[in-house]
Amino acid sequence: MELRNGDVSDALIICSDGLKGIGDAIETVWPQATHPTCVVHVVRNTLRYTNRKDWQTIMAAIRAIYTASAVEEAASRFDDLIDLWGDKYPAVVRL
Repeated sequence: MELRNGDVSDALIICSDGLKGIGDAIETVWPQATHPTCVVHVVRNTLRYTNRKDWQTIMAAIRAIYTASAVEEAASRFDDLIDLWGDKYPAVVRL
């Protein structure tokens, strides 16, 4: 990776769009780094599996998860998302 060849010797968190193969490249260069997918890309991918008329409600439910102030709160909000949309959009729950 070009960053490694420059001045960056270590990275703790590398956020990306989930491009195929990027995780393997990051693992090779910085094996200890955490590699989450960018929230914007997660939401975009999620909406691909839903009906447009449900977007506002689904986005609000997802936002409630990633803006939670604690892990327990996020888990509770995720359970709410499952209750509301799990039957209609199981792919949303998987993402």
